[in-house]
Amino acid sequence: MARLHLTVKGELGNIAFDSLTLVLAKSDSILRRFDRAVSGKEKGTMKWMVAGLKEGNSGTIEMRSRVISGDTDFGVQVGSRYIETIDHIETQGEAPPDYDLDMLRDLQAMTRAFGRNGVDGLSVSMPDYNKGALLSWKSDEILQNLTGVHYKTIGSVEGRVELVSLHDGNRYFNVYHAVTDRAVRCSLPEEREEAVIEDLKRKRRVVVSGEISYNVEGRLLSVSVDRYCRLWDGDKLPTLEDSLGVAPDLTGNQNTEEYIRSLRDG
Repeated sequence: MARLHLTVKGELGNIAFDSLTLVLAKSDSILRRFDRAVSGKEKGTMKWMVAGLKEGNSGTIEMRSRVISGDTDFGVQVGSRYIETIDHIETQGEAPPDYDLDMLRDLQAMTRAFGRNGVDGLSVSMPDYNKGALLSWKSDEILQNLTGVHYKTIGSVEGRVELVSLHDGNRYFNVYHAVTDRAVRCSLPEEREEAVIEDLKRKRRVVVSGEISYNVEGRLLSVSVDRYCRLWDGDKLPTLEDSLGVAPDLTGNQNTEEYIRSLRDG
C-alpha cells in the first residue's frame, strides 16, 4: 500500500470549491493514466482511497493505493511518476521523454486555474518515495507550447483505436500511432461513430487522413478527420468498404460489383 499526499496550495476560506475539485479530478485522471502505463493493463489495477484530511495554510489530502485487479500494488511507481513528471516540467522547462499529450492537457487545465479562485498550486509528495514536487503557474506557458498547435499539414496516421469520447461539443477518438505508440486525438464525425466504436471493441488498426496538427516539438497533436480507413484483422480479407474507408454511401445505389465495373469502364 502506497501513500500519496496532494496539497492544494492556497488560503483556506478563499479556495473555490470548483477549482479544488478540478485539481483533484485532473490528478485522478493522471494517476489512472500512469497506472495503465506502469501495469500494462488497459483498465488499470488500482484506486486511490482518501485516508485523511489535514488542515494548515493549505488543504492536504492523504491517499492510499488499493489494488482492485491482480496481485501487484503499483502505487509507489504510479505516484513517483506523477512526482517526476511535475518536477521535470518545473525544473527543466520541458516535458519528460515519455510524456502523454492527454496527461499534459490535464496538467494545463490545473495551471490555468492557478492564481484564480484562491488556488496557487499543487504539491504532490510520497512518504515512501522521499520526494515531492510543486506544480505552479510557471509551467502554464511550457504546457501551452506542448499542447498548442504550432503548424498543420495534410497527411495520414496509422494506429489502433483506443478511446472514444462522445461528449457534446468534444467528440473525438484516440489513435495510438503505429510508430510512436502515443495517442493522437482525432475528430469524430457522427456518421463514423458506429464504425469507430466497433473498431475500438475489436482493437482494430485504422488509417485516419486529414489536417494534422503538430506542437512546437513536432509531435502529432490531432487529426481533423476527412477519411477513415479500417485495416483488416489477421488473414481476413477486407471488403471494399473496409479498404476505402467506412462510408455508407461510398458506392451510391450500386452494389460492390457494379461499382468496380463502373470504375474499370470509366
